[in-house]
Parts: sequence; C-alpha cells; structure tokens
Amino acid sequence: MSMSVEEQKAERAAAFEYFWGAFERAERSAGPCHWYADLGGGVVHLRSAGPALLNQLVPALAHRARPPLPADLTIALWDSRASGYEIPRMLSMFIQNVKESTWEALETRHELRELNDDRFRGCYRLGPHVNILSFLDQQTGRAIYWMEDGAQLPYWETSSPLQMILNWWAESRDLQYVHAAAVGSDRGALLLTGPGGSGKSSTALTCLTSELGYLADDYCLVEIEPATVHSLYCTAKLVGEADFARFPHLRGWVDNPDRTGDDKAVLNLHKHCPDKLLNRAPLRAVIVPQVNPGTRQSKLTPLKGSQALIALAPTTLFQLAGTHQSCLTRMARLLRQVPCYRLELGSDVAALPPLLNDLLQTL
Repeated sequence: MSMSVEEQKAERAAAFEYFWGAFERAERSAGPCHWYADLGGGVVHLRSAGPALLNQLVPALAHRARPPLPADLTIALWDSRASGYEIPRMLSMFIQNVKESTWEALETRHELRELNDDRFRGCYRLGPHVNILSFLDQQTGRAIYWMEDGAQLPYWETSSPLQMILNWWAESRDLQYVHAAAVGSDRGALLLTGPGGSGKSSTALTCLTSELGYLADDYCLVEIEPATVHSLYCTAKLVGEADFARFPHLRGWVDNPDRTGDDKAVLNLHKHCPDKLLNRAPLRAVIVPQVNPGTRQSKLTPLKGSQALIALAPTTLFQLAGTHQSCLTRMARLLRQVPCYRLELGSDVAALPPLLNDLLQTL
C-alpha cells in the first residue's frame, strides 16, 4: 500500500532530522565554526563541522559578513574527510543508492525526487569529483550542505557557493536568484543579463576602472518589490587568454593560478578593490548585452520587457535546481517595473562605462 501525503511528509521530516543529528555529531567531533552574512536582507548563519569547508566557501561572501545575530537561515556545512566524521551507515546507503540509480532518483537538475515537496528541497550534484548534497527545511530555516571530500570542491562552487540552497531560500522570501551581472552607483543599479558569452561579465569588469560600482558578474539576488539588486558574491571569473588580453591588469588577482582543464580563473574582488563593491542598490533598468564585433561605439536601444524576459528567464531557470513557475512570474513582475534596453557592445571598451553611467543619470 502506498503512503499517504501526510506519511510522506513525516518521512521527509524524519530524514532531515536524521541528517541534522549526524551533522551535530560531526560538529562535536571536529569542533564548531560559525560565520554570519547579510544576504538579501536576511541573516544567514554558516555553521560548520570544523573550519575546512567554511574556509573554502566564505571568501566569495566576505563582503557580506556581519556580526552574529538571530539567523533567518542556518546552513550546516559538513565535509566527512576534513571533519574526521564519516557519514552514518543509513546516510551512506542513501547516497550509494542515489549514485547507482541516478536517473531514477534525480530530476534533470539534480533534484532528489523523494526529498522535495512544499516544505523540503533536496538535490545531489553528482559528477566527476563532485558529490554535493543540499537539503533545505524551509519551515525551520535550516539547511544541510554535505560532501565526502571538500578538497574536491570545483572552482564554480568556491566562486559562487551554496547556489541551490540560497536559490530555494530566496524564493520563500519573494526574492529571485538570477543569472545576471550588475553594476551601479548611488543612483541605482543596472542588471545585465543574457546567456553565457553575451558580454555581461566583461561589461561588469570594464566598470571596475570607472565611476561605477560592482554588484555581480554572474549571479545576484533581486528583490521584486521594491525592485532592488543585492550582491551575493565578490568574485569574478575570466575564461582564458582572450579575457586576460582585454583585462591585463587583472592577471595578478587570480586566486586559482594552478587551475587545470577548462576551469575558469577566479578573482576575489574583496581582496583587491573592496571600495568598488556595492552591497545593494535600487534597480533602475535591465540591460541585455549583445556582442557586435563590427561596431566601434556601443549603443543602447529600448527593449520590450517580454524580450528582456526571454534573455533573463531561460539562463536562470535552466541553471538552478528547484526553479518553478513562480520564478518566471517573479521575473515578469520585475520587468514590468523598470525600463529595458539592448546594449550593442562595440570595440571601444573605454566608452562603455560612461554610456552606462549616463543612462543611470537619466533614469
């Protein structure tokens, strides 16, 4: 006989508590470590079993550090190898079953079918050298972030950590985690969106040597009402030699000089230009960059909100587990509040920041 909905909910709650109890035992074994951040106007408490995993994730969030306060979200960080506490047998069997029956256990974006409902969200990032379990209890404001060996964290996880958990949590607070860059000033922020290679990251980095401040090059949080951009990460990423040729002054800022394969170069801007970082700013416009190699001067032209949504929504929805129809609705609400523009990117890079700054002055 199949379980009722209430029985399934009770089973998920019991599973979460079992994970949480295992974390607390690991924490006692390795020693407790704590760190607090202001993310999207809420207090997030990173509670770690030993310092190893915490030390890898905190640098990308360093500009959002704050003194300890009662938390809106507590994330338990647990690395079995560094903490010296192996995962209990029941949890080990659960993980092994997921590994052996990947397509049956996981949705297309790594979501765990058996752990997801209106209260709990779970996903398991599984791949070469990657096995990260994220599990959120929205009702109690607690989450678990576990992996076997934190030394194998990929560059994309240390540069933009805790994406899945923060995405789910943001949704419960009417915030939207978006795949977008953002720059701005005391007059407000410009959100730059589009698929990879559209020029949003390079546009944001170009503004580092201008009057404009920096909020994001890849991911940020957007508050819907009032429309506000919240910085999440103080990192930037460069793809290869072509990027360094465009930004030669950033060569000495690379945090992972020993990177291998297709790993991007990661820069921690909090270390090198903390005065350029903005924590939040009211959103004034959404901009969709488009590389136009045959043009010297960059140009802004008005864009319909529906066209901007086509640029913003797919690149956000397809990258993040747990994004639902409500996310699309929030993004549509956002784009009804502010003007949208297409930015044709010309070869005269130095003229780009003044163009964006002039736009901010007029909005």
